[in-house]
Amino acid sequence: MRLATSRAVTITANETVDLGDIELVRGYRVSGIVRDRDGKPVADARVVVGRLAMVESNLSRLEKLFYGRHETRTDATGFYLLEGLDDRATLPPLPEIIHATHPVAGLSKICELPHEQATLDFTLLGRGRIEGVVPGGALAVVGVGEPMLARSVSVNKSGRFGINVPPGDYEIEARVSKDVISMTITVLDGETAMPVMPSSNA
Repeated sequence: MRLATSRAVTITANETVDLGDIELVRGYRVSGIVRDRDGKPVADARVVVGRLAMVESNLSRLEKLFYGRHETRTDATGFYLLEGLDDRATLPPLPEIIHATHPVAGLSKICELPHEQATLDFTLLGRGRIEGVVPGGALAVVGVGEPMLARSVSVNKSGRFGINVPPGDYEIEARVSKDVISMTITVLDGETAMPVMPSSNA
């Protein structure tokens, strides 16, 4: 069942509030097969639906539902099934995305989640990494063909960042002071790409 919300209520100490009837509506389902680069099914791969990839949180199961985060694992045949997804779940400008990951076989590309019943298969492409320094700025990393704003990149106080990605081509956009610096890099399996970000001209 998809998430149901009721009217806003205020609860005081030692008070019981009757919410009345809450209608549960069956959500839609997305299923498919996760395979490795050789086309073999991958068991125990994680398939995650959310609004930012690569984000691990300590949210409770209920909090994850409120934020539109769903997760499942593949069976021995590589099959996964997600049920009860909400076709009303939108939070502009962040798209709802879906992707697969496995500690050995690596990561898949990120896809935008269709808000309807669908079959989506994933290929785990291995694992690379992007690391670098953005002095006093913010960063976006987008895989070619992936939805914008799908990937979360943390930049620490010293400007350092690092993110695991599937091998492929990536657009990097850094905001340093008033400047926007863009570049394209290629990430290889098992390797770390370290783009050199030009200094701000400001």
